[in-house]
Amino acid sequence: KAKNAQEAHEAVAHHRGDALLEGVARVQRCRLLRGPGPDLAAARTTGEIRIRLGIGDDSTVVVYDTANGIWATRLWWQFGLEGFDDVLVLDGGYGAWTAAGLPVETGEVTTTPASFTPRRRPQRIVSTDEVAAATGDSSVLLVNALDRESFAGGHIPGSVNVPFAELVDDAGRLRPLEELRELFA
Repeated sequence: KAKNAQEAHEAVAHHRGDALLEGVARVQRCRLLRGPGPDLAAARTTGEIRIRLGIGDDSTVVVYDTANGIWATRLWWQFGLEGFDDVLVLDGGYGAWTAAGLPVETGEVTTTPASFTPRRRPQRIVSTDEVAAATGDSSVLLVNALDRESFAGGHIPGSVNVPFAELVDDAGRLRPLEELRELFA
């Protein structure tokens, strides 16, 4: 467990190399991205948002939230939808950061605009008509990520339930692989 910012940087460098470390430093200057993130629907393009936040084609982005990771992972997916893959999710989010005794800031942040080229991947989205047609196809697995009570109250026929909240522990950290295997068994 990192006790300070230097140890956190060393841990990141150990896992992904110095290039990531430089990207993380750049992202930290724009305060990382706190979930649920920017209002993507309000902007004309997600490229616009990333330019304003200082995120460019060569950036590494680390996303986090103050919940259980649900908003950070949604933002991670949104970046991927727009063709941007160098995105990581901070395990445990803002709570893990503060619990490690790492520094925090308050107030507004100024960023340097960056150039981003959005490349939407429409194959990552499916319509309700396509899902309806696939409900009888045994090769397609529909997964409902809501809590068990919501699933019991109504779901798409043939879908299974993997509640998102059960993928993480009480601190919002991803559960160990052994526990996840049991959940998916």
